[in-house]
Amino acid sequence: RWAAALGECDWLVFSSANGVRYLLERLWAHGRDLRVLAGVRIAAIGPGTADALRQAIATMNRERALRRELAALMAADRLR
Repeated sequence: RWAAALGECDWLVFSSANGVRYLLERLWAHGRDLRVLAGVRIAAIGPGTADALRQAIATMNRERALRRELAALMAADRLR
């Protein structure tokens, strides 16, 4: 329920890389990812925090690409 409420925020401000990691861990533990923040403005205070956010987004994009590739292999009956 709290994860869905995040999407209703106007802004989400991270003040530390630990905060980024904690939120991601909580989202993933509940089967969610950064997509719940679609439409939410995100701010990072400091370069370390910004780097943590960039890394999180890159990781999510890699995972999504891998899922698409896996689905394509399964659809082509190449993976069992």
